[in-house]
Amino acid sequence: MKSRAVRRGEGRGPWRPRLRRLRVPDLVLPLALFASLLAGCRSAPVPDARPGADPVYAQAEAAFLAGSWDAAIAAYTKFLSTPGAVAFAPETHLRIAACHLAAGRPTQALPALDRALPNAAFPWLQAEVLATRGDAHRLLGDLPRAESDYRRALEAAPREVREAEVRFHLAQVLARAGRWEDSRAEMRSVAARFPSSSFAPLAAERAALADRSFWVQLGLFPEPADARARCRDLATRGLRATIAPLLASGRTLSAVRIGPYETYEAAERAARDARAAGVGAAEVVP
Repeated sequence: MKSRAVRRGEGRGPWRPRLRRLRVPDLVLPLALFASLLAGCRSAPVPDARPGADPVYAQAEAAFLAGSWDAAIAAYTKFLSTPGAVAFAPETHLRIAACHLAAGRPTQALPALDRALPNAAFPWLQAEVLATRGDAHRLLGDLPRAESDYRRALEAAPREVREAEVRFHLAQVLARAGRWEDSRAEMRSVAARFPSSSFAPLAAERAALADRSFWVQLGLFPEPADARARCRDLATRGLRATIAPLLASGRTLSAVRIGPYETYEAAERAARDARAAGVGAAEVVP
């Protein structure tokens, strides 16, 4: 049977949002019940504190799930103007930021995140806002702020934030800043501590890279023959690729790549050019 390229996990391609059910603040329903008892209105209905009960919010969530980012932003913004939105404003601003990031607009995401953070009352929410703001800064190339936000997210709620992903992106930031050993240590940590995560094989692969340069990876194959075939195909497109053996997860893989490049920015330009040439996936490593 002909072997195929190793399937890639997250960590490449466009930023992808993660939809999480909004949590009802711990005291909303108890306080509503207490108030109704004090008023002697035992038969009065308790206000529905779930944002999903609001038709505007439901419309926003539907647009979010459909990937209609601008429609979702408009609906979330409209929801924020309703009386019942106050308790859910931080998470709604986080949703708006996620839409901007998914649409490739990290600059527009930052104001929404800055509005969400001061009123994020729970550690898990603080961590999610900080991690998402770290994503925005990373995409904008602001490495010091990205590192700071990722580390603060991990400190705020290490067990609840998407830790494997945050640590993986933190390792990428460290590599782009030239802190290669710190980056490899973080990658090794992701591979060892989160073996079931889709980031684990990516982290193991990148921790095994020995040089201190950036490359554009155009394929990762378990069989050397398939890697050589990929190189021949790339040559017909004017790309001169090389094969590098990588020891990842106890097996040797063949990475097809072009480079090296001294900076991440140069490698990213080469990756964009390769994708424009129709070669398929082109990912900057580490």
